Order: sequence, then C-alpha cells, then structure tokens
Amino acid sequence: GPSIPNSQMQHQSSFNPKERKLASFLAMTLLSAGLLSEGFSQGVQINEFLALNNDGIQDSDGDPSDWIELFNAGATAANLAGYSLTDDVAEPGKWKFPEGTTLGAGGYLVVFASGKDRVVAGEELHTNFRLGTSEAYLGLFDAAGASVSAFKDLSEQREDVSYGLGVSDA
Repeated sequence: GPSIPNSQMQHQSSFNPKERKLASFLAMTLLSAGLLSEGFSQGVQINEFLALNNDGIQDSDGDPSDWIELFNAGATAANLAGYSLTDDVAEPGKWKFPEGTTLGAGGYLVVFASGKDRVVAGEELHTNFRLGTSEAYLGLFDAAGASVSAFKDLSEQREDVSYGLGVSDA
C-alpha cells in the first residue's frame, strides 16, 4: 500500500494523551450517568425532560404536567408520524405521534407526559404515560421501531429540575 510520511502520522490528533484521557473519562461519566443520549446531534432527539413538575410550565388544563422536549438537530423538517415515546424499553411504540406532526429544522417540540393521551396534530400533545421520579428509561423511536434517542439509568429526579442535553447555537 501507499506509505504515509512520519510527519502525518505524528499529527493525527490535536489532543495530547492527558487531554484524550480526560475527554474519554468525561464521555464515560456522562454515558454511565445516563446523561448522554443515543442519537446525539443527529436529527430528532430528546433534548430535555422534567419528571417532577410542580411550579414549572402548565398544560392547557392548567396542570403542571411532566414534559419531554424534542429538538430537531437536522437540516430539514422531520415528519414524526409513526415515531413514538416510551418509558419502557420493552414497549417502544407505547405512545405514537399522530399523522401530520412535523418538527422544523432547528425546532423544538414539548410533549406533556401527563397520562392524558392526546394525539391531535397541531394541538398540545400528551403521552399515555407519566414520568416517574425514579424513571429508568425514556426513549424516542422512529416509525420503523428503531431507537433514535434515549436516556437510560436515570438517577432519582428532583422537583422542578429538568435534565437533558446542552444544545449550542455555535
């Protein structure tokens, strides 16, 4: 095969070994804490959620329901018809988005995890499940049933504290 000059081989990474070790440690810490989701920064993902809403945003009934915020990191609008949210890894299609639900590029969508099961496109959406205060799983699945974004092994939730990914405008 073609030979690679030594100068190119020595400059493959801009991180020194100490920085690389720290970055690896941080990534593993985030993964083990369940704070780094699958599907990070590609297409639609679970951006943030709040599992114990007391004084936060209210739904159209005036209830402080738990909520899940989706973010479309993609460059085009996403059709969410057939996508689903679940709090049970063994039941990926637990709550399905209605036909006609789209999420624009760079857009956000809040779905209330209230147990009220409201599925009318263009109106306030509510899952058929609530988020528990010690939820072990929260997942988003595409129309084919493949996991798109998930938070796993979540620690006990605190009242009015949301958890999620940091999304930068940079």
